[in-house]
Amino acid sequence: MPAIQDNAPTSEIDALCQTTQGAFAVAVSHLSPDGCTATAPAEWAEEFDFLRLTLAGRAEINGRVVRHDGNVAEIRFFGQINPLAIAAWGQKAA
Repeated sequence: MPAIQDNAPTSEIDALCQTTQGAFAVAVSHLSPDGCTATAPAEWAEEFDFLRLTLAGRAEINGRVVRHDGNVAEIRFFGQINPLAIAAWGQKAA
C-alpha cells in the first residue's frame, strides 16, 4: 500500500466515495491493485471500516480507510483491481 505522499508523480482519477455518512467526490491517486490514496474536499472524519469507490464513473470497488491525515486517506481494497484496468487509466500498476 502506498504511503501518503504529496510529491509522488501520479495522475488523478475522479471518483465517488460512498460511506455510512453519505457520498462525496474524491480524487484518487497512487492507484495499485490493492489500494489507493484518496483526497477529499474536507477532512476525513474517521477511518471507515467500509466504503465503496466508483472510479471514473465505471468501476466499483469496496475497501476501508486504513490511515488518514487531513483530507488525504489511504484506502485498502477488499479485493483487487486488475492491473490492466489500472494501465488503461494511465497509472503504473504496483
